[in-house]
Amino acid sequence: MKRWRFIWLLALLAFPALCIAQDEGEMPVDIETFVAQVNEKCPITYGEGWGLSSCTLIGDTVSLSMVVPANFGFVLPMLTGNAENVKRLWVNQLSQYGSQWNQLVDLLVSSNKSLKLVLKPEDNSTEGVILFEPADFKKE
Repeated sequence: MKRWRFIWLLALLAFPALCIAQDEGEMPVDIETFVAQVNEKCPITYGEGWGLSSCTLIGDTVSLSMVVPANFGFVLPMLTGNAENVKRLWVNQLSQYGSQWNQLVDLLVSSNKSLKLVLKPEDNSTEGVILFEPADFKKE
């Protein structure tokens, strides 16, 4: 049980990078502006091996590409994929990361855009992907 807590703690350390990606001042009102502002600040490093390498909008999908420590690669299959329980777990945990994350979610839902979260270990081993649809962010 302690191992899982440690793994989740490591996984969640990556997302404050998104929170520091914007100044607290002006908050963009559209998804394109938000993505452009975050991507301008990339790469954003946070802690040992964690970082946000890019934030892009391609078609109807916002893609967040994150670098994770190399030793994280062995747990990626358990923490990624499109299973409902994986998505629910990430949505619940990510909602704790404040106004920037909440604004991104609001913009994704209001603009009917998907979120592709790509987790890439530093050693360039196999990446993990989670694809969120706008409905995945709606409160039950």
